[in-house]
Amino acid sequence: MSYSTDVDYGEGEVLPVTRLMPTPESAELMELTRSIVDKELQPLVNEAERSHTFPREVFRTLGRAGLLGLPYPDEYGGGEQPYELYLQVVEEIASAWAAIGVGTSVHALSCFGLFHAGTEEQRRRWLPDMLGGELLGAYCFPRPMPARTRRR
Repeated sequence: MSYSTDVDYGEGEVLPVTRLMPTPESAELMELTRSIVDKELQPLVNEAERSHTFPREVFRTLGRAGLLGLPYPDEYGGGEQPYELYLQVVEEIASAWAAIGVGTSVHALSCFGLFHAGTEEQRRRWLPDMLGGELLGAYCFPRPMPARTRRR
């Protein structure tokens, strides 16, 4: 099973892409993603990038469409889809708006830690709103302290 689309890489460069779909509903999810990208993201990207505005509502839209929770179980509001499909969805989003693609990836990875290391109470409390786009997850990488500020 496959799904074919054209990906616009900007400045008139459009390349055909054929994706192998891992599940029967995969093609429908890719079409949903493409529709959201075309109708909801594309009209906003230039202004948001120009004004350096964080497009919070875009993440709610993606969450309500089920695209933020694809690899997670249904019991927490996820889509129970293979990670392979989730990655294809992120790629489709990023082809239109790289910052939202990265944000989607960061958000999903922050859910990963909660899903795998959180208690059942924490998963039930936080994951449904995170996967639904009402809450955003994030993480940071601490950098080593400069030598002069370390305690000896």
